[in-house]
Amino acid sequence: MDTRLKPRAPNDLSSRFVDERITALPKVPDSWECRLDNYYQLDLRMCFITYFRWSFRWGDDAKPTLSSLPVIEQPSRVLLIDVSLNDIYSLDDDTLSPFRQLRALNASLNRITELHGLQVLPTLRFLDLGFNQISGLQDLAYCRKLVELRLNHNCLKSLASLPPLPNLEQLHVDGNEIASLEGLQALSKLRELSARRNRIANITALTTCKAVNSLDLSHNSIHDLEFTVKILTALPLLTVLTAKNNPMSNHPGYQEAVKSMLSRLESLDGVNLMQRDGKLYEDDPYELNPNSEIAKFKRLTREAYLDRMRQAKLTMEESVAVLQRQILGLMENQRELEKTLGRELQNTLSQLDSMDRLSSHNPVSLPPREDLSGQGLSMFGGPGDTRYGPSDLPEDRRNPYTRAWRGSDVKETDQVLRMAALRLGTYQRGGAAGAEGTG
Repeated sequence: MDTRLKPRAPNDLSSRFVDERITALPKVPDSWECRLDNYYQLDLRMCFITYFRWSFRWGDDAKPTLSSLPVIEQPSRVLLIDVSLNDIYSLDDDTLSPFRQLRALNASLNRITELHGLQVLPTLRFLDLGFNQISGLQDLAYCRKLVELRLNHNCLKSLASLPPLPNLEQLHVDGNEIASLEGLQALSKLRELSARRNRIANITALTTCKAVNSLDLSHNSIHDLEFTVKILTALPLLTVLTAKNNPMSNHPGYQEAVKSMLSRLESLDGVNLMQRDGKLYEDDPYELNPNSEIAKFKRLTREAYLDRMRQAKLTMEESVAVLQRQILGLMENQRELEKTLGRELQNTLSQLDSMDRLSSHNPVSLPPREDLSGQGLSMFGGPGDTRYGPSDLPEDRRNPYTRAWRGSDVKETDQVLRMAALRLGTYQRGGAAGAEGTG
């Protein structure tokens, strides 16, 4: 991933901005079922996008087009779009409708709450919506070809709104507030489910997911060991199970009960259970005698290593969540600052316009000289001028009517207004004196 800071996207994405971020897709997975060559991907990661919409019209390539045309004229050749690490609130159908053949969409690490735009993406195979603010899943009903769905770290309290997805094989819902697995019954092809760090207490809904072979339920609220193991026996293909950090895993007979009831299990809580003729790790000569000291130490070493790997991954995911919140907070602060400075600019310009109009009728009142002298901004040299005093200048440069105003001295808007009042006032006084002299 290119970690260089990318330019801020305009409010509406221009054709030039988009065209610069379209590249050839190096490899198209066979499972995507694409028959042509020369497909593309659109990379809009970390572009400070808030409103995901186009300022131009994508081409309509419903009819055959020349492959030599620009990609924006043939959007059906865009198979992958990555808009992760932005500030997007919603996915709209107007924005996504040009991409009728889109196979993969990564919209993780945003602020998405609504998924209405997914109805125009019936060919999606991969969808990553992790680290957003999604609470409902009903709009996924239009993505019936989805194979992999990532919903980690959202605001899900239930999976009941998950529609039937007949082709879904991988589902990741880690780091939500899910209390039950109700809603998974229609996922007949589900092979891998990762639901760690939720509030799951009941897994009865898994009994219909006969294709599941990998299951992660760690860091949940599952208490009943006997009932849970009974449910898991209904999964004939289950070979990898992670269920540690549940109340049931504290039961003294936890591992023995699981291993005895789930004879096909190859891995439990990251520990390899592969057995063949009573031999663990058959390719290891030390495991010919599983009770030997070396074999025990090797098992402990493997367990410690795998546990460290899992902990490192969990720490990384938690760090990503924290960084996302910090990034979004900084972006929010930047927007508020821009609004404040914009209002301040308009107010200052309006006051300057008022001074210009008033100075033609009445002299602008002069602020006390010491108001400016303390800031090194005196118009007349003297103590307030930090660079030189009046005695160092020729008479014409000490004259307030001939000396040029060095505006670069001024950094704050209130200083601009004071300087403007002072300057306009001196011009008015000078003009009045000239009028008296001619009179």
